[in-house]
Amino acid sequence: MTFFVLWLVHWLPRKTIMGLGAWVGDQMRQRNQKRRKIVETNLSMCFPCLTDQEREKMVVDHYRVFGATLLDMGTIWWASSKRLNHIVSNSDPERYRRMIADNRVILVSPHIMGLEASGIAVSRHNPMVVTMKPQKNDLLTLKMHQSRTRFNDSLILMRDQGLRHLVSGIRAGYVVCYLPDEDFGDAKYTTFAPFFGVQTSTLTTLGRLCRLGKAVAVPCMTRLDINTGNYVFEFAEPMTGVPSSSPEQDAVLMNQGLEAMVRLAPEQYMWTFKWFKTRPDDQPSPYE
Repeated sequence: MTFFVLWLVHWLPRKTIMGLGAWVGDQMRQRNQKRRKIVETNLSMCFPCLTDQEREKMVVDHYRVFGATLLDMGTIWWASSKRLNHIVSNSDPERYRRMIADNRVILVSPHIMGLEASGIAVSRHNPMVVTMKPQKNDLLTLKMHQSRTRFNDSLILMRDQGLRHLVSGIRAGYVVCYLPDEDFGDAKYTTFAPFFGVQTSTLTTLGRLCRLGKAVAVPCMTRLDINTGNYVFEFAEPMTGVPSSSPEQDAVLMNQGLEAMVRLAPEQYMWTFKWFKTRPDDQPSPYE
């Protein structure tokens, strides 16, 4: 039933979808107090200089974009290539083409709400390799897989397949989309590095990927203009200093690049995740 509703919604005008999505987001914010508390905790840790009113506005904006991107999944899944050309754009297509032509590229993206649009922005022009986490709903996993491969011969890997397949993809000329900003706890390939001034459990594998694949790491994100319904794929210059001689330094530089991307549209980061659950020195989780 949910998929049928999304299919119906994708035929609506863009502003109508955005308006309905904002309303859905308002309902989510008002009804799910547990998840909203996580958002508020994250924002208070990352933006301590904002006033309570400014953070509350960010919470509202966050949920409205969240609702809009949820309703927009049908557009990403079923809209024609011609229609998507009007909806998803690259901020600097010529510079992007030159960068891809001159380098092996790892696109390093934070978990932003426009992720599925990122897949469209990249895969329409280059075959890509991306890892994904299987969803609890098998049909949702299938639709996400189909969405990310519908315009090119892209390779979708499950997250537990390891780095070897990613490196093989880089060497074969694929653009690798890498989303490293998850709290994997105090695992083997993690360290604590600052993210918005908060010591955060951070993967140290980006430098290894760049070194093994002889690739550059490029921070990127896709933001949604909720007023127009258009997505814009943004990217920075390749990270300077990655890979370094230290995995810990690679993690610091990676988080700096991710943070710079999030700051382009901070309300569109997935603040509903428990980014800071693992704390240094066995300190208690801020979400308890």
